[in-house]
Amino acid sequence: MSDEQRIREALRDAPVPDGAAAHERGLRVVSAALEQQPASRRRAPSIRRLGITLAAIGLLSGVVLSPVGAEVRDWVGDVVANNSAVSAPTLTDLPGGGELLVESEDGPWVVRGDGSQRLLGDYEQATWSPRGLFIAVTDGGRLSAVDPMGEPRWTVSQPTPVRDPRWSPSGFRVAYRAGPALRVVAGDGTEDQLIAANVSPVAPVWRPGAAHVLAYVTPDGRMHALDTDLDKVRFLTGPIGSSTISLSWSADGRRVFALSPEQLIIFDGQGNRVTSVARPASARFVAAQWEPHGQRLALLWRYGHLRPRTELVIARPGPSQRLLFAAPGTLTDLIWSPGGERLLVSWQQADQWVFVPVDGSPEPQAVADISAQFAPGEPTPALPAISGWIQPQR
Repeated sequence: MSDEQRIREALRDAPVPDGAAAHERGLRVVSAALEQQPASRRRAPSIRRLGITLAAIGLLSGVVLSPVGAEVRDWVGDVVANNSAVSAPTLTDLPGGGELLVESEDGPWVVRGDGSQRLLGDYEQATWSPRGLFIAVTDGGRLSAVDPMGEPRWTVSQPTPVRDPRWSPSGFRVAYRAGPALRVVAGDGTEDQLIAANVSPVAPVWRPGAAHVLAYVTPDGRMHALDTDLDKVRFLTGPIGSSTISLSWSADGRRVFALSPEQLIIFDGQGNRVTSVARPASARFVAAQWEPHGQRLALLWRYGHLRPRTELVIARPGPSQRLLFAAPGTLTDLIWSPGGERLLVSWQQADQWVFVPVDGSPEPQAVADISAQFAPGEPTPALPAISGWIQPQR
C-alpha cells in the first residue's frame, strides 16, 4: 500500500471533531429554512417534492458528518439540482450586523444591517475604505471613489484595465493593479504613482499598524513587501509558487500568509517562513481569511471535481483544526463578520448565503434565492460575489 493510500484510509476513518454538534446544526438549518418559507410556498408538498426535501435533509446531515476524506455519493448532484424545494428566508437582516459590499452583474451593492440594498452603479469591482466612508470601484481603465450612496468623489484613469483596488488601513492610500503594473494613489485621488511595472495577477495587501507597507507577488513567484512612502524594501521571500491566489496580513500585522490551492505558508513581519497549515491529501485550498481581531484562520478546501464537496474549517497556525460546516458542491466568498462571531460563505449550487457561527451557537442561518435579489428582472442571474463586510464608523 502506498503512502498516499494509507493517508487516505486514515483520513476516511478519522472522526470529524464536534461531529454530533455539526450534524445537529445541519438539521436545524434545513428545518428552519422550511419553517420560514413564504406562506404562498408552504402548500402541501407532492410526493416528489416531499421526497426531495427529505433527501436534502438527509444529505446535509450526512455531509456534515462525513469523514474528512470521504467521497460524495453519486446521487448528490440530483438533490442539489432540486434544492429549490428547501427554501430559506429572503435577506431581511445581517446576522452579525454591519454592512456588506456585494458585486453583481449589474454592479456593486451596499447591503445594510436591516437587509436593505442600494446599487452603487455600473462598476466591476468594489472595496470598502477602513471606516466605510467611501468605496473604491473600478470600471474598465478607471478607478473611482464613491460614497455609500453611490456619489462619485474622484476618478483616476489608466490606459489598461484596473483591477483589485485595496484601501490602506489608514485610509490615506489606495493600491490597485493597472494591467501588469501595481500603482498607489492617495486617498483623495492625487499623487498617483507606479510601484512596480510588472506583478502577478494577485490582489496586493496592506500591512496593518505599519506606515503604508504593501505586499504583492512578483512574476517569479515571490512575495515582496515595500514601504510605499519611503520606496524601501521590507522583505522579499523565497519562492511561494506561481499558483498563489491570495495574500493576507493578520490583524496585528505580525503574520502574513500566501495561499495557493496546494499550500498555505505563513511568514513573519520580516518575511521569514514561520509555519504552514495542513490540508487533507485529496483536498485543495479555495480560500483563507484571518479573523478580524485574533490569530485564527478560516479555511475553505474542496474535494473532487465532477462532484465536489467543500468544507469550512477554523484553524490556528499549525495542526489545530475544527470543522464548522460542509456542503456538496462549491462554497466560495469566505468572509468574517466585523466582530468575528460568524463566517459568511456562498453556496453556489443552492444559490444561498450561509451564516455560520464560529463557536457553534446559534445555529447556521441560510438565505436563499440570493442571485435574484441582486439582479431583479434577470432571467438567469449569476450568484453575486461578496467583497467586504465591515462595521461602518460614519
